[in-house]
Amino acid sequence: MSHPLDGAFARVNRAREHLRDLEIAVRTFCQDNDKSIEIRPISGTGIEVSHPHVDVPAIFSILIGEITYNLRAALDYLVYGLAERDSGEPQEGTQFPIEKSPQAFARRQDLRRGSGVFLRGLNARHIAAIELLQPYKGCDWTKTLRDISNPDKHRHLTITQVRIGLSARIEIKGIDEAQAFVNPFPDAEGSTKLTVGDEVMYVKHDAASHVAFADWTPVIETLQQLEASVTSTLDAFKSEF
Repeated sequence: MSHPLDGAFARVNRAREHLRDLEIAVRTFCQDNDKSIEIRPISGTGIEVSHPHVDVPAIFSILIGEITYNLRAALDYLVYGLAERDSGEPQEGTQFPIEKSPQAFARRQDLRRGSGVFLRGLNARHIAAIELLQPYKGCDWTKTLRDISNPDKHRHLTITQVRIGLSARIEIKGIDEAQAFVNPFPDAEGSTKLTVGDEVMYVKHDAASHVAFADWTPVIETLQQLEASVTSTLDAFKSEF
């Protein structure tokens, strides 16, 4: 006999497939983009990093939308299953709510409302468990999932951009001092001689590109965390059926 959450886990598996496709595409894109990055000294006292403007491929945003769609669908399937389990019959219009306030969450269980009663049929214990996963309860990952998926679903493709990270290892008068400006690349190739006051520094440096959301959070790592959070949520509820 199949488990009531099998469909939800199938949605997560589909999200993983899209995430693997995105990881490969992003890795290839960044490797190609890194070839156009130039690092050069500025008057012997600093380092300048430059690269031509590069548009992030639209397929990245499409894959992000498909990943978050499937993750939200998995949570919706969870609520639908709980509603049927608790009430003894299928419930129409259920959905996993992601709300900013207790008042907004309360409206999702108000049976006097004709629509938008996402938690119709759930018992009090399961409603309380779902409430703990709300942003106003300090659950950051559901807020992130909502913030990424809502624009894609209702208005436009998710905005992504290229971020360049510069890293350096500095040698001052023969003494190594590791200094990472963004990400550590201690074995980076390349060296630039800089003079700051009476100090002569030989800087080994490297730069690498990353794909990030509009707020500069990394795309791949963020989506990996969301997938893991949805999976752990489904696992936590699995014994309820």
